[in-house]
Amino acid sequence: MEINNKLQNYILDMNRKKDNVIEPTAAQGADTLKFYLKSKPPKKIFKLNDAELFVVDVGGVLRDTTELDSKSFEVGFKAVGIDYKFDADAVWHLKGLGRYKNRKKCIYALLAISDLHKEAELIDILKKPDAEEFVTALIQDYIAKKGADAAEKTMQIIYDEYGKFFNSDEGKKLVETISGSQEAMVLLKQKGYKLALFSNGGRNAVERDVPYYKILDAVICKEDITKEKPSGEGIIKAAQMLGVPVEKTVYIGDAIVDIWASRDAGCKSLIVSDNGMSFPEQIAKEKPEFVFNNIMEVAYAIKTKQNSKQQDKNKKIKIY
Repeated sequence: MEINNKLQNYILDMNRKKDNVIEPTAAQGADTLKFYLKSKPPKKIFKLNDAELFVVDVGGVLRDTTELDSKSFEVGFKAVGIDYKFDADAVWHLKGLGRYKNRKKCIYALLAISDLHKEAELIDILKKPDAEEFVTALIQDYIAKKGADAAEKTMQIIYDEYGKFFNSDEGKKLVETISGSQEAMVLLKQKGYKLALFSNGGRNAVERDVPYYKILDAVICKEDITKEKPSGEGIIKAAQMLGVPVEKTVYIGDAIVDIWASRDAGCKSLIVSDNGMSFPEQIAKEKPEFVFNNIMEVAYAIKTKQNSKQQDKNKKIKIY
């Protein structure tokens, strides 16, 4: 088939201007040119200000419960007569290990490490390349040693005592609000974005620790869903409640499980790392769409919605 030289030169010239396109040669013939003529332009890159809704995790993003989590586990271990000698930061990072943000799995992990790996430092275990598989194997060994029924009974007692202390007035004293988190939420609202919370935690604790929750458009907690993260059910529910396409939603979290939940929902993931449960190296492997140091950085980086500039110029948001 004869090739039109002018058409070929034009296509070659156009493609030289695109960094991500391989230049065809004359020897590639008409089929190559047909491919270039039919090929679609690359998809538009999603920018933060393309979002309409930000769904925000609580722990590690808006509040710091590092000390409260560790103390709650300690209270549970004391109830079953087992020494608890874990570093609070290490336990926080255990919760960021893949699917170990689930409290029952964390308890099993701590029990197994206490019983089978007493000389090992938890933080060293968590930094192993195969940390999640290693901890899972320890748990299986622990259950085999103790028996499934006995292990579950011990775990359940710790689980219940953990919950009682975590939600108590005494526990509340150990909760810290992450600096700038409230201001960031207000700023994002003022810039015209819808905001929702989605946490695997219970509503009482979430509303206790995020006293400004009433300025948000939706609050989704474990009582509102049938599947916890890594399921994206809560993100999807928030988007549906607020009438926003999930494709225009960004989930802000601090752990691997938050990235998985974003993917399950079909939205973009944004990780804040300053108080993150997962180590930076673990996050990097999962390739979230966006990474920031903290939620305040996000709020300042994002642009005001064009259709919100005038209406929000003098808008005041009530702070609780």
